[in-house]
Amino acid sequence: MVLTCFECGTERPEEEMVILEVYDRPFDDLPRKIAICREGDGSESLCQERLFDTDWADFRYFYCSSCERAICRQNPSNGWHGQFRVLDGEEVCLKCYERILLEDGVSREALEDGRLPGMFFSFGNPELLEAGYVPIKERVFIGGESTALALTHLALELIDQGSKVVIAYERLALGGLEGTVSLYAKEPHVQEVKQQR
Repeated sequence: MVLTCFECGTERPEEEMVILEVYDRPFDDLPRKIAICREGDGSESLCQERLFDTDWADFRYFYCSSCERAICRQNPSNGWHGQFRVLDGEEVCLKCYERILLEDGVSREALEDGRLPGMFFSFGNPELLEAGYVPIKERVFIGGESTALALTHLALELIDQGSKVVIAYERLALGGLEGTVSLYAKEPHVQEVKQQR
């Protein structure tokens, strides 16, 4: 059988190709199988290198360090939506990142760095509610450093009291310089902090 290389478009016999399973979106249940040129000695080919090389083109793939799947860096339906986060120096797909956030919340270190690490969940954030998180501050517009610091301070206060916190992105400008986010927290001290606000 003759196959066409996903990268270069060359047609070659099946035995001269590598069949890879890739995911265009991290939440896809089934992979897509693509054919890539193979070197004669079985080593990685230039086409296989380019599949993962962000200097080569957009919509390149990466291996998630958590689930070990090859996933497209950008959502094919919306190239501005990156489909990974970097945790402890490793690239993690959004599906694994969501699982980590729901289990552990945002780390204190990530908030202390002055960032608002989070992600887009489904409309209404049902994933957070199902995992036992409750809204603390909803639809907060972050338009500058002062509003970001105020939300960060509240999140750190909750963490210091033993709660887990997650930041849900509601709407963000391209590049993430401003937007609307919601802060969610999970027991034990959520209710008393919510009452103080």
